[in-house]
Amino acid sequence: IPLLESIDDAWARVKDWIDSLVKDASIEYNEENKSSIGESCNDANSNDGTKEKVYNVFALSHSALIRTMIHKMHKMVGSQLPDNYSLTKEGSLRIPNLSRTIIDVRPYKVEGSRDDALRWKCRLLHLTDVSHLSDKPKGPPYL
Repeated sequence: IPLLESIDDAWARVKDWIDSLVKDASIEYNEENKSSIGESCNDANSNDGTKEKVYNVFALSHSALIRTMIHKMHKMVGSQLPDNYSLTKEGSLRIPNLSRTIIDVRPYKVEGSRDDALRWKCRLLHLTDVSHLSDKPKGPPYL
């Protein structure tokens, strides 16, 4: 449809946003850890002994943008799609209203790269989860 954002444009916008979040979190994390080397930390430790910090980001979006994200992240999350995910009659991923899709994004550096660029990979944790809408909540409504 003329004058609407293309799938590639929407993905570029989302990817730029994720890139900026990863960059900002990495800068903050590195600054905090420069001053706290040798101090005890409440953050979880990763397998290699380095501190790991979790940054929770809540993003609210319409289903078309979530569908675009999953489509464009397919190489990273495609194998993680559940066997029973639902499709619309047109063949698109069905995203129910008020559902939660949770994607874990983790930064990494490409060792030996010329630009020492920060990259990220992702893992699909929940796809179109609506369990928070049940009569028997399993925790706080925002989780």
